[in-house]
Amino acid sequence: MTPIIIPACKLLLLFPKSIVVVDASFVPTRHDPWPITKAKCDSLARLCEKVAGFDSDHFPQNASIGYDDDLSTFHPIELHEDEDEIHASSIIRTVPRSKNGDATHSAGKHSPQNSQTIIENMERNVWSSHAPKSGSGGLFLWYAPKTLHDSINVKDGDENWIKRSNIDLRVGDWAINAETNISSVRWLACARQTRYWMGPAFGGKSYMSGTKASSPSKNCLPIDTQFLLVELGEESKDSHPTKQKYALVLPLVDGHFRASLQSGKDTTLFPKRKSIHAKDSIFCHIDSFDEKIQFSSLMSQERTGSEQSGKSKLIRAMYILVGSDPYKLLKQGFRDVADELQTFETLDRKQIPSMVDEFGWCTWDAFYSDVTPEGIIDGVTKLREAGIQPRTVIIDDGWQDVAPRKVKHQQSTSEKITNGNGDATPVASSTQNLFKRPISVLLRSLLSIASRVITAYYNRFVKNAKYNSIPNRIWRKLSSTILKGELYNYFEKETDFARQLNGFLPNDKFCGFGVQNSYDDAIRQSLIESVEERTIEDKGESENKNGLRNLVSMLKDDLGVKRVICWHALHGYWRGVSPFLANTIKNQQIGSVTLDQCTSFTSSTIAERSTESSLDIMPKHSDHLLRVEPIISWDAVSLFGVGLLTNRADLITFYERLHSPLKDAGVDGVKVSFTNNQNNHRLLVMSFLTILRSFQKIDVQSGVAAVGGGSGGGPHLAKLYVEAMENSVKRHFASPSTVAVNQSNVDNEAVSCINCMSHSTENMYRYKHTSIIRASDDFYPRRPYSHTVHLINVAYNSLFLREVCLPDWDMFQSLHPSASLHAAARAIGGCPVYVSDKPGNHDPELLKRLVLKDGSVLRACQSGVPTRDCLFSNIGKDGVTPLKVFNWNVIGSGVIAAFNVQGVMWDFERRENYVQDPSKPIRPVEAIIRPRDVELFNAGEKSTKGPFIAYGCQSRAFRILDTLDSEISVKLRHREWDIFTIVPINQKYDLSFAPVGLSDMLNPSGAIVAMNPLMQFPNEDGKGSGQDDDPPTRVQVEIWSRGSGRFLAYSSVCPSKLIVYNDGEAEIASELLFDYDAQKGALVFQLPEENNKTHKIVIEWDQTRLLP
Repeated sequence: MTPIIIPACKLLLLFPKSIVVVDASFVPTRHDPWPITKAKCDSLARLCEKVAGFDSDHFPQNASIGYDDDLSTFHPIELHEDEDEIHASSIIRTVPRSKNGDATHSAGKHSPQNSQTIIENMERNVWSSHAPKSGSGGLFLWYAPKTLHDSINVKDGDENWIKRSNIDLRVGDWAINAETNISSVRWLACARQTRYWMGPAFGGKSYMSGTKASSPSKNCLPIDTQFLLVELGEESKDSHPTKQKYALVLPLVDGHFRASLQSGKDTTLFPKRKSIHAKDSIFCHIDSFDEKIQFSSLMSQERTGSEQSGKSKLIRAMYILVGSDPYKLLKQGFRDVADELQTFETLDRKQIPSMVDEFGWCTWDAFYSDVTPEGIIDGVTKLREAGIQPRTVIIDDGWQDVAPRKVKHQQSTSEKITNGNGDATPVASSTQNLFKRPISVLLRSLLSIASRVITAYYNRFVKNAKYNSIPNRIWRKLSSTILKGELYNYFEKETDFARQLNGFLPNDKFCGFGVQNSYDDAIRQSLIESVEERTIEDKGESENKNGLRNLVSMLKDDLGVKRVICWHALHGYWRGVSPFLANTIKNQQIGSVTLDQCTSFTSSTIAERSTESSLDIMPKHSDHLLRVEPIISWDAVSLFGVGLLTNRADLITFYERLHSPLKDAGVDGVKVSFTNNQNNHRLLVMSFLTILRSFQKIDVQSGVAAVGGGSGGGPHLAKLYVEAMENSVKRHFASPSTVAVNQSNVDNEAVSCINCMSHSTENMYRYKHTSIIRASDDFYPRRPYSHTVHLINVAYNSLFLREVCLPDWDMFQSLHPSASLHAAARAIGGCPVYVSDKPGNHDPELLKRLVLKDGSVLRACQSGVPTRDCLFSNIGKDGVTPLKVFNWNVIGSGVIAAFNVQGVMWDFERRENYVQDPSKPIRPVEAIIRPRDVELFNAGEKSTKGPFIAYGCQSRAFRILDTLDSEISVKLRHREWDIFTIVPINQKYDLSFAPVGLSDMLNPSGAIVAMNPLMQFPNEDGKGSGQDDDPPTRVQVEIWSRGSGRFLAYSSVCPSKLIVYNDGEAEIASELLFDYDAQKGALVFQLPEENNKTHKIVIEWDQTRLLP
């Protein structure tokens, strides 16, 4: 039989001591002289089962995940040749054990000094495993409730745990280096910061590298870690350089259950067993988020159509993959998970809507929920007057019909007090009984003192208190009793948190919009003719239904807008749908309830109403979610309930009724938020409600998945909503895609939908059709410390998110102190570019570095992500490391951005941004820019070793870099940045040439859409035919570029002629003047206005100039 020999294969190994990763050749050795055959592999598998006493599908006791270079004692079960640097095999080996449980080794075999363990001491019978169908070498870990239940000694555990809805299972321990007593790995985790946003956390040996070691908790995985990337060990061993290895760990969502990772002590399942290093234990939390959905419900279930048929159902909990390229690792890992779960698709199998390539404007930070059609017209007009053409308009919150409706207060809040039932009572005026006035003044004074005391108490003890701590319990009790009435009055009058969707048509502001509305006379005159035809219809019909259609038509027909997108919450509005609207859905009715049916409810009437309708759900949050974000206990949803639809048929009707009127009005897509991020509150003074100032800055409206308790659990409820939403937007808002993502995908239709506030895997692992997702929490104009953290979050979150959807790095305001920082991030991010400027408040010069005159943007090809050298560095806190993000453009040019974002980082323990002491200045950091930072240059069709030309947008540096490791050093003060374009130099015919692009843009080479290589041509008179006695006399290069302005290129020789075809391929040519710097090799010329056409640029060199 032919021996199986795999040279230099990367392998994932499973055996009784550990899971290891190796680089080695499978060849006969003196320790293993016999050839390895398929039959012997099978025999070894059966032998392993008998000797070790375990099923090869199950992890044995004290298994571990590790790294090892010694292959001499490993016995292969299944081998797959792999050319993509992804480890590709499952191995089982038996190792004799001594009495103390340590593995013993035969002479000359497996020396423990040659191994680098990553995770050790895994429990027996907790996990089951299988490999993905792709043969990538990954490993799915299953949690087997019945197997675990049968194997637990009742004395060691809780016999009733099988009736629970959640459990914490120890995966293992971070391995500890005996010499340094620190973790031997570095890791990057993305964990939930709140119930709907996640952010990066860093740990491992990098935390211990300074002179002072951090506290142990700083090296722990945060609670609810959703994605984990681990750097395995050192880059070399025994003076022999080896490729760096990385491990990817993805917790999964399976059916009603969702898994996440965290660090903690081993006390939940095996309280009498202690981990060797308890503080470094890694746990997998599995939860249905509904106490009625228990593990016992799985005992009688069977999986059909798979290898698990006939057995009790297992829960797919985790996926593990190891490789030497972290970016390929992520791509392959998410593909394997998508193929396994069958609940979502990766981005490379979906289409992206064309809106991502054109500039947009959003109404949110300009108007918040007070947006009006007149304000939208004014906002677009002012941008056009500034020379910036928005092609996409996003109408954010404020257009929907909600209840209770906003009422302008006749009295200020400071003139009202409330009784114990929460009913507002006006304070007696001066014209009333004079004897009552001193009493009211005294009451207000006492109330003001009480509010200061309670505010101080909240800020000091409650704000950052852990869930179920004494301060947390006290405040939960107060908010559900004494403060409940005041809280509802506040939510109703000062925010939108207490409102529910009350109708499917737009509200009065938008329904009645037409030429009769008052806006600038100049705008009215320019639009009146186009609107006149639209208002010929029945007046009542127009006022009630066509207002939004009129607005959309004006924007598209008269103001150059191509598409309009409307926002809505996944479940309708912040507190869901009203019972009245739910009844119309049940009865298949269309429209809105009357104003008489919508009263301004007090907290007591809400409680009554919620008992009358099963649709108003009082959520029962899981302890796990409350540990992530304790303030959920006193938000509007928790206190007053949420209107949810829990029936699939009702959800189909709901989205049909919601999206059909938008489609009829000409709306092109939707932005779907899963939770509230409302932050537009008025400051309250002289009132008991001032206690709310300190915590209303945090989003207080629960997402759909977060309120799944009592409704089948978060994973189940999110699945119902997301599937219904996606099917509806695909039916109503799909259009042909012009963005090349997956050429093999037969379905070329892209869905115009932005998924927002959805950073739970319950949501992300459901996206089959939608292809855009917000990458982080909002841009906050009035939070100065939030802007550098925003960049950190979007960059590191995108590393994982981009495998499922294109990350959207959010809007920003161009006339803001941090505007250039955000603009640079959007230029490198490969994301949509849109702002939320107030009308007339713009920085046109900054926007013109992002947006061409036709409204298109120079978007890079991929989503920008951190470079390898900062993947595992805490770039917001370590004081020395810059944030470096890389991307590339169509012609194969690289882009590297460097930012100094030190000084602020999210603190997962206190659940707020950690801000460095303002009295200590933030030092400059040094950014080293290398071509190797661009992964495109390291492997694949466009890999190259150099040379390169590098150009800095801020520094204006223009240098040749000879190799991949040549470097440019730049010093960056706090919040400073630079973007470098790195272009491979084309060398041919004694000529070196590389186009940089539009040098005044933040992504210059993004303007170049194509380039032909250097070619030789004969002269126009026919000489230089290319024959032996008639060599070519001209060399040409052809470039196609968008936009106008200063074009920069590198040329080793001064050109003889430069021609631009102004109408694309048409023979309308003009010769351009150019400047040439012989010392630098810098070629500069001015591209004229392109009239929405692509320039064809021909640069020509006379052969005589190329002679030495």
